[in-house]
Amino acid sequence: MFVHSALLLLFLSTCGYAYQLQSNLFSDRLLRVSGVNAVMSADDQCIVSFAFDYQPVSTVTWVDWIAVDGDNRRVTGVLNTLKGKVNVVLTSSAGFSPEFGNNFINGGPTSSTGLKHLGYTETNFWATAPRALNNPYTSDVITEGPTLPDIIAFTPATNITITFDKPVDNLYIPYLSINNNEYIFNNNFTILSQATGDSNIGSYGYGISEKVYDSDSKKYKLVSVTGEPHGAIEMKGCYDTMSFSTSVDEWWHGITVGVGDVNCVPPSTTTTTTTTTSTTTSKVSSTTTTT
Repeated sequence: MFVHSALLLLFLSTCGYAYQLQSNLFSDRLLRVSGVNAVMSADDQCIVSFAFDYQPVSTVTWVDWIAVDGDNRRVTGVLNTLKGKVNVVLTSSAGFSPEFGNNFINGGPTSSTGLKHLGYTETNFWATAPRALNNPYTSDVITEGPTLPDIIAFTPATNITITFDKPVDNLYIPYLSINNNEYIFNNNFTILSQATGDSNIGSYGYGISEKVYDSDSKKYKLVSVTGEPHGAIEMKGCYDTMSFSTSVDEWWHGITVGVGDVNCVPPSTTTTTTTTTSTTTSKVSSTTTTT
């Protein structure tokens, strides 16, 4: 994580304000006071030192999933970035989860027993579990997990394609409850975070997933190893489309999508111009006639 550290000195007439200032001086949630010290100087002034860290805002923008077209097995959404709007379409060859009416989840009161026992009152599967200390979807790269409750749920094994109407730079895919399943990608990826215990438990528990490269198919797999894996992966590069598949039918599992930036140049649109120079030789034939 890229963190700026600094030290701030204040001179006060009394040390009684020092710890009040520690909690009130910095209102920016990104500015974290990590230490405070107050000493009286020889001339009866209170010298207060604050150590603080500055953590920049996460640069990930999350898709706002808006509508589902069950007949055509697709969900549409939008990325509202600082550089403008990007329209997003996700298609699933086998559809979505009947658990949610072949729809995507857009938040709201929860009816899930599994969520209720964890203390949830709203269906926001990306939120930190009430009994957990940390979010399983955050990391040094994703400093803030999905800010929208939207999630796309799948049940049957399926082929998934995500298309952007403007190219985007770096994809982030949080995943939820992929027990006994595999996500199979053409592109390499990095597992940034995952739920490994009670301290960062996901909505349906925790478990280990790992990346496996299949040299025969030349595919990269996100493989469930134990329990109920929840976590997030990063796929670096520039994309206008990306496809992957899931390997087994399951009660349900889900994802959402985030991006790092827009208006990059994907490899599929990069062209190489080759200039060929040709030389043409003309031959002139001369005929001599003798009389």
